[in-house]
Amino acid sequence: MSDSGPYKIFISYRRDDSQATVDHIYDRLTESFGATAIFMDVDAIPPGYDFSSYITYVLQQCRVVLIVIGPSWPTATEKSGAYAGQPRLTNPSDHVRIETEQALALASVSDAGEPIGDLRLIPLLVQGASMPSQEQLPASLQQLTRFNSATVQRYPQFDRDMQRLIGVIASWIGVDAHALPAATPSPSHAEPPAPADPIADLLARFLPQLRDAFNEQDWPQVVRLADYLQRTFGQQQYSADLLPNEVYMMQGQALMAESDYARAKAALNTVWQRDPLDVGALRAAADARIALGEKAAALPLLYDALTFTPDRAERLPLLRIYTNVLRDVAQNAGKDEAQSYWSALLQFVNEGLQLASDQDADLLALRLEALVGLEHDQEALEAARQLTAHPNATVVQWLSRAQLVWKLADETPTDEVRMCLDAAVQLAPNNSAIITARQQLRLTELGFADRVRKGVTFIIPPICDVPAGDFIMGSAKRRGMWANKSEMPQHYLTLAKFSISRFPVTVAEYACFVETGYRQPQQWPDQMENLDHPVVYVSWEDSVAYAAWLAQVTGRPWRLPTEAEWEKAARWDPWADTVRRYPWGDTFDPSRANTSESRIGRTTAVGSYPSGASPYGAEDMAGNVWEWTHSLYQPYPYTISDRREVTVSAGSRVLRGGSWVSGSRNAHPAYRVRSRPSNRNRNVGFRLVVAPVRYS
Repeated sequence: MSDSGPYKIFISYRRDDSQATVDHIYDRLTESFGATAIFMDVDAIPPGYDFSSYITYVLQQCRVVLIVIGPSWPTATEKSGAYAGQPRLTNPSDHVRIETEQALALASVSDAGEPIGDLRLIPLLVQGASMPSQEQLPASLQQLTRFNSATVQRYPQFDRDMQRLIGVIASWIGVDAHALPAATPSPSHAEPPAPADPIADLLARFLPQLRDAFNEQDWPQVVRLADYLQRTFGQQQYSADLLPNEVYMMQGQALMAESDYARAKAALNTVWQRDPLDVGALRAAADARIALGEKAAALPLLYDALTFTPDRAERLPLLRIYTNVLRDVAQNAGKDEAQSYWSALLQFVNEGLQLASDQDADLLALRLEALVGLEHDQEALEAARQLTAHPNATVVQWLSRAQLVWKLADETPTDEVRMCLDAAVQLAPNNSAIITARQQLRLTELGFADRVRKGVTFIIPPICDVPAGDFIMGSAKRRGMWANKSEMPQHYLTLAKFSISRFPVTVAEYACFVETGYRQPQQWPDQMENLDHPVVYVSWEDSVAYAAWLAQVTGRPWRLPTEAEWEKAARWDPWADTVRRYPWGDTFDPSRANTSESRIGRTTAVGSYPSGASPYGAEDMAGNVWEWTHSLYQPYPYTISDRREVTVSAGSRVLRGGSWVSGSRNAHPAYRVRSRPSNRNRNVGFRLVVAPVRYS
């Protein structure tokens, strides 16, 4: 093949995509073929010439056209004009598009894909670029993807790739490659001089500024500089992936300081993923996850960091972080999964104690939590006693000790538990957990017993036995004593033996029922602050449901008392064979009951009025809260045969006992009040009996 003009090689490229690399390609080609054989720049077009026509003229002279494609060649966007924001290749006036269209029009290939014309088109990939897809190109350029590409990489592969390219060009244009002038090699392949590199230039300019800002803890400036480098690299021919880890690490730590944890996580992930054996990167990536509340995701990173940290001095601080995160994850895990976390926590805490000291309070506290989580109660109690022997023992540690003593004791462990709670309250007088624990202790001392059966927690209340026999029900008109007509006529009644709760059902007892999914009463959070008070805002229907649930979980016949049972337990004196007006006697005494005369203005804890107990020992039978009975409200005399004890009925039910709202007249146990079974009020509760059902 003969030359057809002065130019032999046409180089098409985009300046902001691959200028530096093309300069070196041009230098190497000129050494082999001479400067006059190569057309590379629009600056070579004489002023006043039509660009498209001149490009066609030059291409018709050339034997080879190199379409140089860098990373941003297909995606570079127009900055202004009608095509602003769109890929520059979509603009018909784009010089690179015109050059490529003209070259495609002149470069012919056979059916077998072999070049058959005078012009050979070679897509030349540089700087790690890939061949564009058809979807990235306008229709007029999509044919370019049919041409097999050549590649020129950076040093040290540059010399080899250029030698190969020069050989292909020489063969095509009919020149003996061996006769070409020898290319000047890089001075030393061990230390090759790098070409002008935008990465090196940018980092040389901005990395010192970034380091200075980081050392001065100017976090906004660190973020701005790192963001600028990433944007600049993304817009140029290089990928932001080529930025060194140092940039991402400083950016991530600055973002952590600025509380932008999501972006910090992304930056620090880059560092970690590039070097998964770097302990600093692992810890930094874990820190970002912890800040985002993703503690379970942080655990594998911290574990790997521990694995790569054999040094004792460096390992202990990392163990402290890891064990604290383990504890938090275990506390929020499901029961089965939590066991594995607690076991791991115990293992690593024990290692930490070996590295630090057996008296390290922080690690001992974590060990206590792990032992409690694993239900190693005896070991946990010893750990709690060890911690509380320290003058800096915390409220949590005193409470843990109290709970463990309580759990392990065969009988009510009042002395040690009370000592623990007294110590805790000195540290935090208003701590709700301490208040709750003291209320629970008080209930235990009153005879309430916590039980667990088949995973269900319930409380058995203390009871008073009421023997079988006759009693006088109702009131008779007597001089100086008021009686309501609904209490008359007074009459004898015979009842079988039964046992009645010593106190009204407490909030603590009812809370066990709520835990099973039953509806919460009104003002439940406020009620839960007073576990030893009677539960209120419960209807007759709620009371029946609670009794049925307790009967089911205990296997004992708990139920609401009939009003006859309630009244006998409240006022019948079996030793005097007579009824009392009040549980304690015939004269009202405001010190024995919580009624309006007491001016307390709310419920009181059960057991507050032991001197107001009935002859059988039942307390709060006058005042505190009205109490539901099972009975329908019907006139006296009382008899079961009139169906007043049927369970299914919309009729009003009987309330007994008065409350903190009402006065002494309503608090005497014979007084009867009717209420719809669905009513719920702030001064209405209930108590239970345990006895076979005798409703008709």
